[in-house]
Amino acid sequence: MDKNPHRQMKIALLCAFIWSVQVPVFSLSDLKAEENPHHPVQSLSQKDRALLALASKEYEKAIPDFVQLVQEEGADSYVLRGFVQTFKGVNRLDEADQILLHLEMKYPNSSEIKFGQGLSALYQGKKEIAESLFDESVTIHPRNALAWNAWSTLLADRGDYVSAVQKNWEAIRLNPEESIFFENLRFIYKQMQHPELFVSKYKEQLEKGEEAIALGFAKVLAQGLRQEGFRYYSQNMIDLAIESFLKMEKIYNEVHYVSGMVPALFSLGLLYEEKGDIKTSQLYFQRVLSLNPQHLQARDKLK
Repeated sequence: MDKNPHRQMKIALLCAFIWSVQVPVFSLSDLKAEENPHHPVQSLSQKDRALLALASKEYEKAIPDFVQLVQEEGADSYVLRGFVQTFKGVNRLDEADQILLHLEMKYPNSSEIKFGQGLSALYQGKKEIAESLFDESVTIHPRNALAWNAWSTLLADRGDYVSAVQKNWEAIRLNPEESIFFENLRFIYKQMQHPELFVSKYKEQLEKGEEAIALGFAKVLAQGLRQEGFRYYSQNMIDLAIESFLKMEKIYNEVHYVSGMVPALFSLGLLYEEKGDIKTSQLYFQRVLSLNPQHLQARDKLK
């Protein structure tokens, strides 16, 4: 372990910026009251409060909110997913199934309830039942992206990769802002022993001008590069860390994602500073300010 206090501080700072890019689905830091005093827990919506408790693995705390939320007509699939995951966290899926069965009787044509039942069955290893329920869910409402994605996961686990990819793409086209769909696609390609297909599909979407889908691919690729870069840095392999962040910058530049480029450029500034190349590090800090004039850390670095 590196015992240099200056370097430990650098690692902490770099790590903070590695994870400062927007992360898909649900960001715990967006909801923590201690990190955002303008949004105390008391002011959160019931749904956000439940999701926060779930993300914090405070399952017992989340259960009452989720139980009440799923009782409401029109509860979306994200609520049903959180409901099932919460009961899974306390090993009480049988209790969740009873509630879902009651809700199915009340809302027999609910795609969301079918999805929730399928997800619970999947977690319990009842794959045939789960697949049937996911099929019913998307038949009722073909735009239920979470159901398509869950079905894809089930098929991939079975080894039916062609169908898994097909179902996954249904989810991606419906909601390209959901990074977990892209992460699952990358995992499927890895299971197929063809991880290079993920990069190929990214480039294909770029060429087609499918900006929203290309951005989804880019975020997942960049996340891997961030992790790789930080790993190299923690091992004092600065040049390799720089190479990873340069690749990350290139990807975000290709999709014109400014929110991702800012922390990538700042990290490059820190890395070049660590290397002793102050002139280059200053150029990167200047680029950060050109994109975000309110970036206090970059401003301090240029003083």
